[in-house]
Amino acid sequence: MKQEKSIGFGKWLAEHPWLKVLGSLIAIIGGLIGILTFATGATTLPDFLALLSGKYYDRFEQSEYDGEYNSSLWMVYGIDGVLIEQRDGALVIQPTGVKEDGNIALIPNTKNTIPFEKFVALEAELKMDGDVRGPGFIKTQMYSIVNVESWWLECQLAIHEESSPVYFCNVYEGLVDSKGDIVYSYETEHIPVEFNKWYRSRLELDSDKNTIKFYLNNRLVGKFTFSNQGALYFSSLSPQIGSWVTTSDKFVGYYDNIKIENKP
Repeated sequence: MKQEKSIGFGKWLAEHPWLKVLGSLIAIIGGLIGILTFATGATTLPDFLALLSGKYYDRFEQSEYDGEYNSSLWMVYGIDGVLIEQRDGALVIQPTGVKEDGNIALIPNTKNTIPFEKFVALEAELKMDGDVRGPGFIKTQMYSIVNVESWWLECQLAIHEESSPVYFCNVYEGLVDSKGDIVYSYETEHIPVEFNKWYRSRLELDSDKNTIKFYLNNRLVGKFTFSNQGALYFSSLSPQIGSWVTTSDKFVGYYDNIKIENKP
């Protein structure tokens, strides 16, 4: 009986040659996926789709830029005394000899200004080194100048008063109090995270509804809706990564898999 079933199946397969073609295609696709996984590190469907669509701005994988950064992709502005280099497939930011407080920013060369109504999302993977612990933060930010005032949408992986790192996001619309201190229009809760662990940060704008949404590892952690008047102030947005560094900061932050998404 077993032999008859085997012969019957073989005959059936011979009568349906398209199944052999389908099997070959599945094997080829499986092989290509294996090669892509090994070559790119993309292990999920969203990562594969982002890779194929070209949404990744920089994955820091070109070995010729190890020990520096790709200056054809990034402009660096800000204070001296901060190490910025590609290392082991990631971008490292580390204060090494800061003599005055100030901003350090990496701004994309090719997507440095995006109209408010065309911006979709800024995403990056972030990590803080637990072997070098001290105050400081790394950020993803969409920045604008409105009436000579800075405005921004921002997410941070930070060590401030907390002894362990936290993740949070905020919206600043150019407001200050009577002492001149920044007043945020919105801030998410401070979410405890861990040293030496990668986290996916994403800020996403729905310009039709004037709403910004903040995510951590694909989980919505907060959202804020602008007034119509406020939304109009964002004539354009500039993506950037980096930090505000003080002379007492002591940290090592890492970036990977930067995405900048916008409508055509």
